[in-house]
Amino acid sequence: MNSVIQVTKKPLISVFCLTLSLGAFSVQADGYAGLSAAYSDSEYQASTGWLDSSPALAQIQFGYFFSDYVALEGRYATSVKRSDDLAIDGLASALVKANMPVTDRLALYALAGYSYVRADYQHQTTNDSGATFGVGLHYALSGKTAITGEFVNYLAGDDVRLTALQFGMQFRF
Repeated sequence: MNSVIQVTKKPLISVFCLTLSLGAFSVQADGYAGLSAAYSDSEYQASTGWLDSSPALAQIQFGYFFSDYVALEGRYATSVKRSDDLAIDGLASALVKANMPVTDRLALYALAGYSYVRADYQHQTTNDSGATFGVGLHYALSGKTAITGEFVNYLAGDDVRLTALQFGMQFRF
């Protein structure tokens, strides 16, 4: 009879420990939003070959830190100025952020996910999508605000290639 009690206690202890860890996990959770400006390097596949352009982008982002180390983030960007007849009409990204705090104020992070882009070259629209990855630096100005700098390779698709150097501001809530 002792062995039966022992067997049933182990799963209960495991469930109890898991519940406690999830409670501690959610205490560290934080939502955030941000704005950024980006200098992009864009390439568009035209009938004559790849055309280079550098449209300036404005971006909004919303994210949720599940812990000090992991966040999920959604972003949307668009061109604020057409460059060499190319405009990014929309760039939507879903990303996982792996965060590594260096000090109380400074963190380095890596981004990985998927992006969808709608580009307009001489009023002909092309859609493309693909894997996204990047690296960034986060510096906390206070407990609720931070500045960020990133390099992101948003897309290396068949019709559009897009990388960006971004600087922004984030607000935790």
